[in-house]
Amino acid sequence: MTETTLEKTLNDERKIYADQIKIKFKPPKNWVSDTGIIIKHKPYKKYHRTDIESIFAIKGVNDPYLQERQIVAQVFPFKINQQVVDLIDWDNYLTDPMFQLTFPQPEMLDSKEIDKIKQMYANNASREAIADAISEIRDGKNPAPAGQAYNRPLLEDDSEVYECDGLQHKYEKTCLLFHKNAQT
Repeated sequence: MTETTLEKTLNDERKIYADQIKIKFKPPKNWVSDTGIIIKHKPYKKYHRTDIESIFAIKGVNDPYLQERQIVAQVFPFKINQQVVDLIDWDNYLTDPMFQLTFPQPEMLDSKEIDKIKQMYANNASREAIADAISEIRDGKNPAPAGQAYNRPLLEDDSEVYECDGLQHKYEKTCLLFHKNAQT
């Protein structure tokens, strides 16, 4: 076999194999209730801290605490989806429970911490300096206020003891698993 013939044979085999393993994707359908009510499918859309300002703009809200919320979102992770955004009563967002639970609140940081970061922005501090200050604030927060770090099970193997990161044994008959990728 010549090299070009061999390449053609391999390519033909790859195509056959690719056709065998193709996943047939079916687009999502609308949901129909038992009473015949149709609920249209909405694609999943997520938002991160860099989207907070645009969410307010889309909803026609001029938030007096926007800068504070953006600073808080730099310290603590923020991710939300369109479904939750749509559940919020944007005419009364400051008192809306869903908004309170999901959006960064200025009270989540000490006012001195927020003022420090605001001052750094006003003085055109470098991104690195602001990132360092944000990290310092984050490091000062207690990630385990209920002592969760002390509830990790230990595994003993002959001469070594392993601490189980991502597991907590807080309750007598229950072990909690915290997947690293889900910690936002």
